[in-house]
Amino acid sequence: MTKSFSDAADAEAVNTGLDQNAADMTPAIASIYGEEGAAAFVVEFAGFLDAATEGNLPQAAAEEAIRAHEADVISFFESFTAEGYDRMFDISTKLSGAIVA
Repeated sequence: MTKSFSDAADAEAVNTGLDQNAADMTPAIASIYGEEGAAAFVVEFAGFLDAATEGNLPQAAAEEAIRAHEADVISFFESFTAEGYDRMFDISTKLSGAIVA
């Protein structure tokens, strides 16, 4: 999202890679949990987690964790678009300059 927002030259490639990553997960999951497990993952990730862990991660808890993660991602993106995150690179610039010096 940040690449697209920033009109980065590689935004399309990054988004394509993310889409491919999601598509690649399905056969990986199928190799462990079978086609039925993979289909559940595609349709409802939380339901898949409930089934795949045989109830050790109940669907409601999985849904709550997924929603919290999505909220974190959205919150980060909203902050990024409102403030910019160039300041996040301040420490790496200072550290790398000190290390190389």
